[in-house]
Amino acid sequence: MSTKTHAKTINDLASALDLSTRQTAHYRSRDGFPKKTAQGWPIDEVAAYITAQKKAQADHAGRGPLADSKRKKIELECELLQFKIDEARERLEPKRNRQEALLLYCSIVRQTLEQLPRDLAEISQNPAMRKIAQDKCDALLGSLDDACRDAGRLRCGKCGSTELVESREG
Repeated sequence: MSTKTHAKTINDLASALDLSTRQTAHYRSRDGFPKKTAQGWPIDEVAAYITAQKKAQADHAGRGPLADSKRKKIELECELLQFKIDEARERLEPKRNRQEALLLYCSIVRQTLEQLPRDLAEISQNPAMRKIAQDKCDALLGSLDDACRDAGRLRCGKCGSTELVESREG
């Protein structure tokens, strides 16, 4: 009894491979599917092609001999990234500390700018000079307020409150 080496129709091929006609047609539509010859499709070549396609799909889907290696590689890459993140966090100063330091520096600048016109008034008897100094300090304090407001918080130089202040009191 001889076994068939070729299948003339898609139904014969599906039957020889123990697949449905639909499954066989699906594989036939892919690149690399063996060409039909005058004798029909070579059953052994088609079977080898389908086996290779199933293996490639299993490897890609996380099954098969390469899946464990891929999974281990991804796990190691994740561990390395987590290590780098943890290392970076240790080097970075917490944002809250930076905000507190910035607010402290702003408070010092505010107090200095508020005191400057009074100090100039003691030194200079010229009212025009005192007015210029007061105007310049008011402009700088306004800019400081705007910058702090943009940051979302404003520490009052007088009382130390961190409540948002809508406008600077004179």
